[in-house]
Amino acid sequence: MREFYSNFPLIALLSLPRFGIAVAAATAVFLLDYLIRPRPALFRTRTCLHDVLYYAFHNSVLASAVLVIPERRLFLPLLRLINCQILAALPALPDFVVFFVAADFVSYWHHRWMHSRFLWAFHSVHHEQREVTVFTSGRRHLIEAATTPIMLLALAAVLGSQPQDALWFFILRYLKDATLHSGLRWNYGPLYWIVVSPLFHSAHHSTEVEVSNSNFGVFFSFWDMIFGTHRYTSFAPERQGVDGLSMPTLWSQFWLPFKMAKQGIETRSTSPELASTTVNRE
Repeated sequence: MREFYSNFPLIALLSLPRFGIAVAAATAVFLLDYLIRPRPALFRTRTCLHDVLYYAFHNSVLASAVLVIPERRLFLPLLRLINCQILAALPALPDFVVFFVAADFVSYWHHRWMHSRFLWAFHSVHHEQREVTVFTSGRRHLIEAATTPIMLLALAAVLGSQPQDALWFFILRYLKDATLHSGLRWNYGPLYWIVVSPLFHSAHHSTEVEVSNSNFGVFFSFWDMIFGTHRYTSFAPERQGVDGLSMPTLWSQFWLPFKMAKQGIETRSTSPELASTTVNRE
């Protein structure tokens, strides 16, 4: 933490563009969503406020203090070890294209990994939201948020990509994630089979387990086609969230996943015992 305080001005300066871009992306999609499908009551709920707080935190200087700096210190020796510079000789544009496709491939598998038995406990915070909005894209438990940059940093080290490659990937991901979690019901027509659309992703938030365990793609939908996790849908699900799971407070959203992971509970199970896993409203 001493390193954070000594480098705070630099960290704050570097975080401002990221925060500004994230806010701009969410605001643009929010306004478009609101114009096309007004839902004023939804944006006044406590659950929506939680999503806004998550979104602000994960793009703030505070997130750097809690996640980025400790991870950099912990994994820097490993990153140096796997620094292969595979793309070092490529021009800037091909370098970015290769990194972008590879990063999306890694993101697809990371998302599937978060649905595994142990890590689902932490990813369930994201799926617990029953009324998904633009800001739900930022609704991530600290454990999940900590695993995302590790995988992309490792990829960048192996490929030897330029620092701006990862920056642009995250910038585009802010906009993409906001669109996928909006109330927009676009499917992009023929591009549905190439690019993940809001309708494509909406199935992933269905309360039906066999539907929600599909459509893991972030940018490219063809990963789901290739690896057999695609679920075609013409309409958004009638209900979203996880049946039998309640995390009404920010504190419950933090501690309950640890309890679930400790007990080895997979909340996607259909067992009656699991369906009663709730946190009493305070």
